[in-house]
Amino acid sequence: MPLQNGEHPIVIPRPSGARPGGPAPWELSAAPSAIDELTAALDAYVPVPPDASLIGPHMREAAVLVPFVERDSGPEILITKRPGHMPSHRGELAFPGGGRDDTDVDLWATARREAREEIGLAEDMVGLLSELDTLVTVGSRFVLTPFAGVVDPQARIASSSDEVDRVLSISIARLLEPGVFTEEIWPWPDGEEREIYFFTLDEDDIIWGATARILYRLLEIVLIR
Repeated sequence: MPLQNGEHPIVIPRPSGARPGGPAPWELSAAPSAIDELTAALDAYVPVPPDASLIGPHMREAAVLVPFVERDSGPEILITKRPGHMPSHRGELAFPGGGRDDTDVDLWATARREAREEIGLAEDMVGLLSELDTLVTVGSRFVLTPFAGVVDPQARIASSSDEVDRVLSISIARLLEPGVFTEEIWPWPDGEEREIYFFTLDEDDIIWGATARILYRLLEIVLIR
């Protein structure tokens, strides 16, 4: 049944038959202490392309930015919370991003443009760390490419009132705290089962869906070597 939370409710369409999955595959105490550690892990990474059989004829290219900021306590990730008035994905936590425009020279340009529009991040204030694995989102019909980037500490961040309710800065250490990550196994209409990931920061702030899949894969790359 759907799960709804808080003032800006997140609707999680949990099906009957959903069951608990496995534990996190990474060590809970393995958080990197600096951006340099992320760079070392991501420099050698070769992104995995999506399964071509999942890409339909009318799917659109899209990109998101996974923005890292260096803090005294270690790297943090910026993530947006969508307003409660949005027609879809209301109240959800997501990386800034969206569909590729004709004016975008490539998908990295798409990710930076969307970050500028959503959180006011100037395009020259973020540097590319790595392209990550492209995934296919069935509901929104996107072929979605994430990019990890490092944000200049002097960059100004300001949420768009139309698309973004607020911007959260989440440490990797927080994501690794016991109980934050959970996995569920959901039955799928095609008869298969799929792993669905959740990062529960508090009752109102739950990362799931494509955003959680990106975050899960990123943590695998950085923490399991």
